[in-house]
Amino acid sequence: MLVVTEEVLDMNAHREVDSAVGVLLVFGDGARLDEWRSGATTELERFELGEPMAGSHQLRGPAASHPKGSGEGAPGARSSQQRDLYQRRLEQHRIAFVRDVAAKCLVVARSRAWPFVLVLGDPRLGGPAASVLSHGGVCVERSDRRLGWMTHHELAQAVGSDVERVLRGHAVGAAR
Repeated sequence: MLVVTEEVLDMNAHREVDSAVGVLLVFGDGARLDEWRSGATTELERFELGEPMAGSHQLRGPAASHPKGSGEGAPGARSSQQRDLYQRRLEQHRIAFVRDVAAKCLVVARSRAWPFVLVLGDPRLGGPAASVLSHGGVCVERSDRRLGWMTHHELAQAVGSDVERVLRGHAVGAAR
């Protein structure tokens, strides 16, 4: 009887490895949603950041030391604060963008009944995306690997063993 149980577990694990999963790649100027199935990926959707903070100008140069004074009178530290402020706003814009992308991916993940979504990319962006997906009830696996530049074939090879390992884990957990 133990042999039959192991065979059933092995059959369920094999069936799970054949199932499709989502792969969300996040990067500085966009994101890409792929579907991984049987060692191959297919791009479902690409998201572009577009013009960051349209309607906002990059804060550069020194702030005026006096409302009626010229910009040349401001100390260099204030100029650096302007650039830092712009970078913080840009980072906040990217995080909001990634959260919106993850919300769209959540709908796709549910409709395709993926057992999980693998989120890859910069942890500053991947973390918020994974959070949106997991709060939406989708199982998420995270990796800080930055693979958004890869072709579909290269991506499938790079993540294949990780995806299959997680799928086997889901199959064994579901069978118990």
